[in-house]
Amino acid sequence: MKIRRNAGGFTLLEMLIALGILMTGVLATVYLVSRGIAATNDTESTEQALALAQQRMEALRSGAYAAIVNEPRAAVAGWVNFDRQVVVAQPAGTGVSNQIRQVTVTVFWPTTGGEQNLTLTTYVCNVVNN
Repeated sequence: MKIRRNAGGFTLLEMLIALGILMTGVLATVYLVSRGIAATNDTESTEQALALAQQRMEALRSGAYAAIVNEPRAAVAGWVNFDRQVVVAQPAGTGVSNQIRQVTVTVFWPTTGGEQNLTLTTYVCNVVNN
């Protein structure tokens, strides 16, 4: 029986090298897609936290001045994994006693890297009609 030495085709080594290159490309693509999904989820959580902070801030601003008080950190009703806290303070150096308040709303949520938070701060003035 005669063996052909110059037959066309690929050797096993060439196939293994090609397969290694292909797998590297596939794994890189899978990694990039997973990172893209994670970034999308982080962005979505940040947008939800911003909406929750703005919602509470607007509710405080549109209510009575006397009703603007500290609220301890607590779960946000209807929202899984989101906590919210309201801190009310007198700004230093304003010269107007009890007529202006600094209101800070902070929303907290868990992430894979730990806890994230978003803080909004505004000032509310007690308007006195004469």
